[in-house]
Amino acid sequence: MDTPLKRDAGARAEWEERIGKRSTTGAVSQGQHAAVALPPPDGLMADPGVGQVTLRWQPVAGAVGYLVQRSESPDGPFAPVNNGGGDVIPVPGPPYVDTTGSPGTRYWYTVASLSDVKAPPGALSTPVEAQSEPGTLTPLELVVKTQTAAGQIHPAWHMLGSEHLSQLFYGEGPGGNNIGEEFAEALRIAKAELGATHIRAHAILDDEQHVYREINGVAEYDFTGIDRIYDRLLDIGLRPVIELSFMPHDLASNPEATVFMYRGIISPRTW
Repeated sequence: MDTPLKRDAGARAEWEERIGKRSTTGAVSQGQHAAVALPPPDGLMADPGVGQVTLRWQPVAGAVGYLVQRSESPDGPFAPVNNGGGDVIPVPGPPYVDTTGSPGTRYWYTVASLSDVKAPPGALSTPVEAQSEPGTLTPLELVVKTQTAAGQIHPAWHMLGSEHLSQLFYGEGPGGNNIGEEFAEALRIAKAELGATHIRAHAILDDEQHVYREINGVAEYDFTGIDRIYDRLLDIGLRPVIELSFMPHDLASNPEATVFMYRGIISPRTW
């Protein structure tokens, strides 16, 4: 059974298959990678701190990332350090902070260079020793004088990011609240209190707006849905920054090529 969770997992797997790949090496079949052997980085240093160890090294030319590994013995075995983010374990470069070790435990660290995120790591650098320090961080005391005039805070959030702006016209949601009205009110607050002036959002070409359809082989265009969305934004006082996404179903060469749980179509048009 096809479910949003399965579709999202498929999009995630497809993203992980492409992430970190070089655009200059040509197509690589699934399960294969360019055989580029890179040396380990030089100058690996480990600085201990309270509950953490900070690693630094010299970048390697041609590396797309590095695999940090750790062991309780200088002779190994070494295992990749995973900070628990659930994403790609290799890191783009130094510095790297390991917060997963036990304070006071002696570790040895080593780093390998990667020519491709999915390729096997290269040779390991010479291990360096470090142990994080036990203890607690000094608490920071912040005092705010609310009765003292401090002047005008200059707005920092000039542009907002959003998902489907068509939600401005949604009705009652699962909790009984009006989705469109609450969305519009949130945008008004962002404009008034954060100083926002513009908004950028996904899916303005989504089929929800019926921008493009082919009926009996004849193309039909309808921009009234987009006009309605942008008119609502202008009424709120926000100017749209146009993002052309996603591909309308009838224009896509492969409508099943999608991302996210709502299945935004990312396939190009093939004429």
